[in-house]
Amino acid sequence: MRPRFIAVSDFDLDGRPDLAVTLIAGRSEPALLFLPGLGDGTFGAPIPGPFTGFAISVISGDWNVDGKPDLALSDLRNHTFQTFAGQGDGTFASPVSFWSSPEPYGLASDDLNGDGIADLVAGDIGDSTRVFFGNGAGGFPRRTSFAGLPAQYVALGDLNQDGLADIVSGSFGALYVRLNTFASGNTAVEARAFVPKEQKPIFAGSDRDAIEIRLEPVHESYANEQVDLSSLTLSSEGTGSFSQIHSVVPRDVVVSDTDRNGIAEIGITFTRSDLDALFDRVDLTKMVNAELRGSILDGRTFCAGVALNVKNVGPPHAVVFAPNPLNPRSKLTFATTRPGSARAQLFDLQGRLVRTLLDVAVLEAGTHEVFFDGKSSRGQPVSSGVLFYRLTSTEGTFEGRIVVLK
Repeated sequence: MRPRFIAVSDFDLDGRPDLAVTLIAGRSEPALLFLPGLGDGTFGAPIPGPFTGFAISVISGDWNVDGKPDLALSDLRNHTFQTFAGQGDGTFASPVSFWSSPEPYGLASDDLNGDGIADLVAGDIGDSTRVFFGNGAGGFPRRTSFAGLPAQYVALGDLNQDGLADIVSGSFGALYVRLNTFASGNTAVEARAFVPKEQKPIFAGSDRDAIEIRLEPVHESYANEQVDLSSLTLSSEGTGSFSQIHSVVPRDVVVSDTDRNGIAEIGITFTRSDLDALFDRVDLTKMVNAELRGSILDGRTFCAGVALNVKNVGPPHAVVFAPNPLNPRSKLTFATTRPGSARAQLFDLQGRLVRTLLDVAVLEAGTHEVFFDGKSSRGQPVSSGVLFYRLTSTEGTFEGRIVVLK
């Protein structure tokens, strides 16, 4: 047994604390064990749980309010956050995914909006932190996000002594604090999203600039200045490598009535590289129904549908590291349109060079493949976790992350 993370609770309701332990295991092996406490510091025979992923964190709580402790964990192998309903006998129901995330990491739970129901805070190591408000039935239909607030680790506590749990997260040597502004009874607001008529189609895989989506309130349910600009995301399932991207947080917001319907709106911008990731699986030309989501500064949320005309012209400079996660090997694939120098390097979480995969003065134009065998420059296997790659070629500099699973 190779234990990784542990949650303590009375999972079998016998009055004695038990353990839920996540393991480092193969893809087909159980990666979750229940250890029944015997009340004397020892434990009974382990019971495998319904999980075969790679857990980064695990916590316990009662999210369906049935008096039986449940589990929630982040699964780096399958890029999801999951909950497991406790059955009251030490076993758990099949997992339910409540968020797909590129690099799921930190998890914490508390009643953040004062409604008496436990909520979840989930963090992505390089993306954002999200709050999922529980409905008392095991679901989390309401959510809000904080872009630019990564959470390799996350904790909750009343930092300003107002009786509400605040969010603290840590990632890459920095600490972030988000004070709790959620109020009990907050509901979703109505919003309308649209693309300006003069804007051309989205050319996924091209070198075009960012696009803008306009957002306006419906029935005066909120004011434009109340929009939390760090929370805005664009989602589209099944159309790309990623199902959700974040907007560019502007320094200044211009409010105007571009469609002349008497309602002022704001512009939300998304970068070309992010749009490529969202739509790189679209064949030729397609009208895609996406969702623009975000939150208001008082904790209320919105979800507005928007129709986007996507034309995929192919990824001329696509950079792909696959498989990702890797175990134990992976391959970096990229394309260049003209000869020139090229360098590919891997770094750890502290920014230290792990290995130089490629460093040539002249690389001919074409498609290139560079293999990574999971070893450092010293020939030693790298540990499980996250590595960052940087590729510099005649097409520019490309950066990303890969996950190593052992």
